[in-house]
Amino acid sequence: MSEKRHPRPSYSANFAGMEETTSAGQAYPTSPEMEDWPALVPLLLEQTQLLRQILAAQERQNALLEELVHQVSAAQRQRQQELSQWKRANPQLA
Repeated sequence: MSEKRHPRPSYSANFAGMEETTSAGQAYPTSPEMEDWPALVPLLLEQTQLLRQILAAQERQNALLEELVHQVSAAQRQRQQELSQWKRANPQLA
């Protein structure tokens, strides 16, 4: 069974014409969204603020979980010590 292989277009061919240059000569992508950039700025600032709040909340949650793990492990360690002492004191029952 023979397959016809079609040449793949190059990367640059896929994106030809999608960039323009600024007066300083820097390339930037062109899209309909770029025209609305000034309107997007407040939304992006709000999104950034919300992401920072989420990050802060996650850091607080991680700290609380760490503290909880320490408390639970300390209680478990104490219980294990008490059980070991009881076993040493009562070998016939252990």
